[in-house]
Amino acid sequence: MVGRADNIMQSLKEIAASRGIKGFYTGYKSTIARDIVFSAFQMPLFEFIRTNNDWGLSPIVNSSVSGSIAACIAGFVSTPLDVIKTRIMTEKMNISVTSNMIQRLYKEQGVSAFFRGASFRCGILAFGGIVYFGALQKARQTVGLN
Repeated sequence: MVGRADNIMQSLKEIAASRGIKGFYTGYKSTIARDIVFSAFQMPLFEFIRTNNDWGLSPIVNSSVSGSIAACIAGFVSTPLDVIKTRIMTEKMNISVTSNMIQRLYKEQGVSAFFRGASFRCGILAFGGIVYFGALQKARQTVGLN
């Protein structure tokens, strides 16, 4: 684990001293990979659910519910990448040993290790989906893009 600091300035100094400027971008590639997978699942799922249901809801509520479901599913699917990203960001390692970390994690804890925090992640993302996609539909209605 990376050292714990008493304040933000101490953290910034420790990162700069131990890793240089690259230290501030630790986990960048894995964050991008996670977000690409998440979005690749979320957006098509949202559109599919929103347009292929017979719930009889108002457009805003339909979008909120559809977005919530899509975000939850996409969050679950991308959880292994989130776990890997978090490990990269919290352990002192360089990117070249990431595959070793993944193998070690699987060997020591099994597949379930890659889904740690999935229920919490899905809950947070489901709530965010309600807000985001409800607001998106309201904005679409406001500008006449139903």
